[in-house]
Amino acid sequence: MSSQLTDAIRKTEEAERQSMWALGLSVFALALAIFAFVMSVQALAKAGTAKGPAAKEVHWGPLAKPPSFAGNILLDAIAEVESGWDHGAVGRAGERGAYQMMRTTWSDRTSLPFSLAHDPEISRKVAEDHLRWLRKTLTKWMGSEPSDAQLAASWNCGIGRLRTAEYDVKRVPKSTRMYVSKVLNVASQRED
Repeated sequence: MSSQLTDAIRKTEEAERQSMWALGLSVFALALAIFAFVMSVQALAKAGTAKGPAAKEVHWGPLAKPPSFAGNILLDAIAEVESGWDHGAVGRAGERGAYQMMRTTWSDRTSLPFSLAHDPEISRKVAEDHLRWLRKTLTKWMGSEPSDAQLAASWNCGIGRLRTAEYDVKRVPKSTRMYVSKVLNVASQRED
C-alpha cells in the first residue's frame, strides 16, 4: 500500500512540475509578445517623426524676428525633437523622458524621484515649470522677453552657455543652432 501511495505522490509531483513548466513557458511567451508589440509601436512612432524634409539651419535676417509660439507648442516641439515623444527615452548623458531632462535640471524643478521623468504627466509638468523658469530668468537677465530660439537654445545647451554667448543664438555651438532650427521648424508646422 505504501508503494502505491509513494507512486501516486511521485506522479502528482511530476504532473505539478510539468504544469509549472508549461505555465512558465506561457508567461515567457506572453512577455516576448508584449516586448515585440512595444518595439513595433516605438518603431512606428519614430518612423512617423522622420517624415518631411530635414531641418535646415534658419538664418534670421537683420530685421527679421523669429516667430513666437505659445508655450505648449514650443514644449511639444522640444519633446518631438528631443525624443520623438518617447517617454521611455534615455540619452547618452543620462537624460530621461520625452523632454530629455538631465538629473540636475529635474532636481532643480522638483523633489520627485528622477525615475518619474518617464511618466508622461509628471514629466510634462516638470518640463512646463522648467520652460517657465527659463523664460523668467532670461527675461530678468536680458531685460526683455526671450525669443523662442533663445528658449530652445537654453533648453539644449544650458542657460549659462546662452548667457556666455550674450544671448545670441548665432554664437552658441553649431549642434545647438541646428537643434533650435529643428524645434522652430516643428513648432511652425504645429502652429499651422
